[in-house]
Amino acid sequence: MFSATTQCVLSFFDQINRFPRCSGNEIALANWMLQWANKEGFSSYKDTAGNVIIHVPATKGYENIPPVILQGHLDMVCEKTPESSHNFSADPIINIIDGDWLHAKDTSLGADNGLAIAIIMALVTTSEIEHGPIEILLTVEEETGMRGASELIADSLHGRFLLNLDSEDEGVFTIGCAGGQDTRFQLSLTIENTTIQHEALQIKVQNLRGGHSGIDIHQGSANAILLVARFLQQLSKTEKIQLVAFEGGSAKNAIPRDCMAIITGSKEAIFAALKFASAYQDKIQAQFKKTDPYLSFSASKTDPSSHHVPAEKTRTILSFVNEIPHGAISMCVDMPQTVETSTNLAVVSLTTTHLDIWTSQRSCVPKKLSELVDSIQQIGQKYRAHISSQHKYPPWTPNFKSSLLALCTDTYRSLFGREASIKTIHAGLECSILGEKLQGLDMISFGPTLKHAHSPNECLQISSIDAVFQFLKELLKSFKKMV
Repeated sequence: MFSATTQCVLSFFDQINRFPRCSGNEIALANWMLQWANKEGFSSYKDTAGNVIIHVPATKGYENIPPVILQGHLDMVCEKTPESSHNFSADPIINIIDGDWLHAKDTSLGADNGLAIAIIMALVTTSEIEHGPIEILLTVEEETGMRGASELIADSLHGRFLLNLDSEDEGVFTIGCAGGQDTRFQLSLTIENTTIQHEALQIKVQNLRGGHSGIDIHQGSANAILLVARFLQQLSKTEKIQLVAFEGGSAKNAIPRDCMAIITGSKEAIFAALKFASAYQDKIQAQFKKTDPYLSFSASKTDPSSHHVPAEKTRTILSFVNEIPHGAISMCVDMPQTVETSTNLAVVSLTTTHLDIWTSQRSCVPKKLSELVDSIQQIGQKYRAHISSQHKYPPWTPNFKSSLLALCTDTYRSLFGREASIKTIHAGLECSILGEKLQGLDMISFGPTLKHAHSPNECLQISSIDAVFQFLKELLKSFKKMV
């Protein structure tokens, strides 16, 4: 059904998916990559950050071509449905073929960016490929702050050209991306013991589409944290309620798909909550029927808790969360279909000492990013939360006069008889950091077609693998023109 090349790539990907590789836990895969490189006769090592660097010698007649860097990342966003018992630290991800699409059962697939690794492995072990010296760079913790790229030692690589395989539409060349950073809030709490007879209610929002907080942020899908927070805030206007639990989201770069809260209150308050829940469910299911057709909202009685957040502090928490913006803030003037600036309300967690909130901001305009971060931090200051900023990275400014871009577009046109699209994306790519670190680097990003990354709905279009592979094969041969 699929070409020998595609089957080879999928075989490597299946092996990659046997290793745990949530961000920060890539060591097993990294070590396996070093073993594979040694078996193939390639020199390789792991740097102090944990990045894997592999040197593949040129084929005969291509020794004088400048080295080309093939780059991807080792980690993945580990997302699963609430019903899934999958343990990302131990269980392999099982690849499921459904026609022309590949997905996993109830978890993210990890094609972002394991498919890049698989393509590179297949490429450099295929005998008929002609290429100059290749430097393979596989970074760690891309999904949680690009630490691997940030800590890369500049003289580790000598290539003039970098091919990043972390884009998600075959036939599209990405030449720029947004910059971004994460903003974290921690609001101190005092927990009270429940001394009077109260009932408890559990509120759940599940089965939202979610998705990548850069690529999918403009699509208007629901945010599970906000749906729960808005329900509780409206309820608190008429009923005295106290928070017991509040948990939503699981990754800073994913739109929250699920959220759960538990409240306590008088019998009358819980009765009112149940009555309001029915109307609220109808409202939000109608509001998001196109973007989130499987949205599930439920409110059910649960066992009472021995402690809770006082009612006044509960109202403060709900006001705080509801005041934090979420979604696309503005679109690019010269590219109306591309998001310029956005923010994602990503994760909320309630402990016995504080409320923890993670948000992430992105913009292709540094001034706009700074202004957005300032405005969000002012909200935190208003509620006297502790504020910290992390994982800041710059935008990647597009270079439309790039010699690499010209070579790629010419090669694609000659190979497929059609033009490739050229665009910038709102997501972050390691090119933004590597371009600053490795001065004079000419870069481009592309990859096979991937949908719904950073969610259990992630799926890969299998037929796009062969197109990317054939393009890479021809492109590496074409670098001879750059000498």
